Amino acid sequence: MKDLKFFVGALLMGAMVFTGCNKKGGPNVIEPNKPDTPEIEKEEAPSLAAPGAGKITIAVRVPDGTCNGIVAVGTNGTEELSWDPAGTDFTPVEGKKSWYQVTLTYAADMIVKVVAKAEDGTVGWETQWGTNTEAKENVTLVGADNKVTIDNSENGGEVKLVSFSADNTVIYVDVDAWKSAPCAERNKAGKATFTMTAPKLPEGAVVGIVGSSFVVEGDTLTWKIEKPVEMAIADGKWTVTVDVTDKCEYKYFYKLSDGIWSWENGEDGENRQMALDLKPVDEVKAWKGLPAE
Repeated sequence: MKDLKFFVGALLMGAMVFTGCNKKGGPNVIEPNKPDTPEIEKEEAPSLAAPGAGKITIAVRVPDGTCNGIVAVGTNGTEELSWDPAGTDFTPVEGKKSWYQVTLTYAADMIVKVVAKAEDGTVGWETQWGTNTEAKENVTLVGADNKVTIDNSENGGEVKLVSFSADNTVIYVDVDAWKSAPCAERNKAGKATFTMTAPKLPEGAVVGIVGSSFVVEGDTLTWKIEKPVEMAIADGKWTVTVDVTDKCEYKYFYKLSDGIWSWENGEDGENRQMALDLKPVDEVKAWKGLPAE
């Protein structure tokens, strides 16, 4: 009798172990390893020699899609730097694929931005290094010994290097993204037709477009807020047709019936890029100066 009880008990214990080993999520189950999402490895920073007294070297790691080099823009009290986005060329770092360097005259109050060249060699503010916000830092310092500060307090997070605290040093910077792709195909010059919908505006409001290259009666309007291209509304859509030059950027603005055109009365967000077919269809989801719908 004892033997029978022992046999039945052994069977029960075996069944429990078998169940525990095969029940999904049970304590004895060894789940298969899930493959980790591979991280993109960035090229290691070079070790560059200090440039000497009265000089400073800036080394920049660029993201994929940088096809034609980069330039330094800003001010240091010499002709090396200016706020013309044509800038001063960086040169590739020998033995590196994604690092560029430039040596400049040092000034404690110098300011530097970096702009990527387009495929045709031109440069513009739309291809400067990406903005830094709480959600995303597109420009960061590499290493702990950088005697400089990243300032992103203006224009929604646009980055500039300020407070250079010493000469004869090398600053290492990583650019994770450009504000817009420098080598993306751009629109050609021609007649563009805009169609836009938006949250309800106050009665009597007028909508216009301000941008980099609208041609009106032979005059090229370049970000002239006081002379927007005004749009007409029909069936809930704002429309207008106007000549544009190539590489056009733009934003929508509104004017109240008793107001004036102002930078404070525009759409929230980045500048828009012209559609390649010159027929942009846009939606403005929120306006500065007005409560969200």
